[in-house]
Amino acid sequence: QILLQWSGATDNVGISAYDIYQNGALVGSVNSATLFYTATNVVALTTYNFVVRARDLAGNQSPQSNLVTGTARN
Repeated sequence: QILLQWSGATDNVGISAYDIYQNGALVGSVNSATLFYTATNVVALTTYNFVVRARDLAGNQSPQSNLVTGTARN
């Protein structure tokens, strides 16, 4: 598993969710009150790239977060 955590986003109409991308593919979404995600679809000793995008109540997505790289433990 790889645990991701981030700071909350702000928006003029409010944040509804955060979308999590692993190696460019959408792998999950969490509600706006949740500021973490556990990636469970990982293979030990393999490195993955993650970005998070906030989604507002109007359905607009933010630019992607900084790229974070993580390696699953054995």
